[in-house]
Amino acid sequence: MPNRKNLLALLFLLTAYHSAFAAGGHDSPASEWLLSLLPIGLFLPILYFIIRQQFNTPAARRQQENSERQIQHMQRVEELLGRIANALEKNNKL
Repeated sequence: MPNRKNLLALLFLLTAYHSAFAAGGHDSPASEWLLSLLPIGLFLPILYFIIRQQFNTPAARRQQENSERQIQHMQRVEELLGRIANALEKNNKL
């Protein structure tokens, strides 16, 4: 992943490239395309790292552990309720 200085240098170069062609009246479709995608290209990696940091916090890990424990508990309860239902069906058949 490029570092912040490289991204700023790329932004500067693309802006200078676009300004040079726009001043001369030679707007390139490629430069327009690059400049239109540049905000998205900068925003998505930043968003990715912010979200990744949020999921690596101790609170997020505790929430994941709690969810796993709840799932295990629900599976045990489901198994016990199945046993109860089977026992009731056997008692009703007698």
